[in-house]
Amino acid sequence: MEVVSLDKFKTEQKVTLDGNTYTVRGLTVAEYIDGSIIDEMEKAETGKEYAKLLVDALEVLTDIPREKLKKQELRVLSTLMRLSQGMSPEEEEEDTKKK
Repeated sequence: MEVVSLDKFKTEQKVTLDGNTYTVRGLTVAEYIDGSIIDEMEKAETGKEYAKLLVDALEVLTDIPREKLKKQELRVLSTLMRLSQGMSPEEEEEDTKKK
């Protein structure tokens, strides 16, 4: 019987930002069930609140320092969040073009 390695399905990716390499890990099932990260972002009433929650989430899901995250464009942070959910970095752009 062949052993199937499930490690290949984990969503840990390396990214480069401002010339440095960082790791983005996938959202765990526990984090998804808890829902606090995603739910709070979906309930954000202002763009400012959403951006703060995005930085909070990415501080946990990446090894990028908080201060570096705060200096990025919102589009960069959104892309990092998509990567943490196993999505393609271009996925949102493609959806936007279809509309």
